[in-house]
Amino acid sequence: MVNFPKPSKKIMDIRDQLGSEYSIKVIDLENCIYRKLNNKYDIEISGLDNRKHGFHCAVYLWSISPTMSIEATYEDVSSLEQLLEILKSLEMLYG
Repeated sequence: MVNFPKPSKKIMDIRDQLGSEYSIKVIDLENCIYRKLNNKYDIEISGLDNRKHGFHCAVYLWSISPTMSIEATYEDVSSLEQLLEILKSLEMLYG
């Protein structure tokens, strides 16, 4: 069994700002922010579990039914405001 590092304060603070629908989950050996939109789509936010002062992440919309595949990718997200806009748009389109 592999022990993963405890999520950083940075990723936990960002998750808290996103709301209770979001959780921290290990995906591809990294602590990521995760949300299950519904029975067909999940959101993964990757790149925030670090001690760097800047804000930089990627957002993946996963289609989980009938098979798993990446439906949309947003790379180089550089601010919380930009992240919130992307998540709101994904929720409106796919939620």
